[in-house]
Amino acid sequence: MLAPGLVKKALVVAGSLAVTGLLLTLALSLGSWGYRHRQGSLHAGRLLRLKELHPTAAQVQAGLEAEGARFAGQASTPAELQLLARRWAPSAPDLVLAKGRRAARTRVFLVGELVYFLFFDADDRMIDFVLLEAG
Repeated sequence: MLAPGLVKKALVVAGSLAVTGLLLTLALSLGSWGYRHRQGSLHAGRLLRLKELHPTAAQVQAGLEAEGARFAGQASTPAELQLLARRWAPSAPDLVLAKGRRAARTRVFLVGELVYFLFFDADDRMIDFVLLEAG
């Protein structure tokens, strides 16, 4: 039989390891959530400021591509928009379609782990956007 002191020590060590593991998991989860939240808010703020300037599609594309964004497609018709929404916004196609109906053209860019849906009017000026995580 094991000595009572040894059993007590083993229980204390096992409990300490379990608590440490839980705290580590919590810390990493919160850090990951904080990073995603901060990244999303930075990009959303950036797109809001861009929207206020009403740049042309060419200006937006040149700026984003200069920063490493990839152009993923363009839609000028409801059918094309539906295809883009299905492909790049499986979690929120209705939001993309609703905003896209008010725009003459929609352009999609991949920026890191994010997808930018940028909406342009008939004069090719940016009028709105949707920001989503890539799925």
